[in-house]
Amino acid sequence: MPATAKSKRGSFIAAWYAGCSGLRWLDKLVDEEKVIFLTKDMFPGIYSGKARDILPVIENMPPYVEDKYEWVEDKETGKQTLVSSKNFGKSDKEIASCYNEEWLRIEIWDLS
Repeated sequence: MPATAKSKRGSFIAAWYAGCSGLRWLDKLVDEEKVIFLTKDMFPGIYSGKARDILPVIENMPPYVEDKYEWVEDKETGKQTLVSSKNFGKSDKEIASCYNEEWLRIEIWDLS
């Protein structure tokens, strides 16, 4: 089942900042009916789509990515923390744990 606007947040798979064109990759998936826009007049914008459609884009880094984040793993605890970095922030560990048919929740925050 698709995520809903009230679905609990799971593990972060990726995070980044993007300019005004930063949603084109997501808009394309919505137009292709591979991703559902879940919120109207709500903040943040929440979408849901299957891992098989979303992860290839994330793994290849969406266009228009600007400031980026990086996952840093504590070697003792294995806990991952998201920190600002020059590297694109994606967690290969979390990506590998997703099933193709799994529905993912996507949050979009307007920082303007």
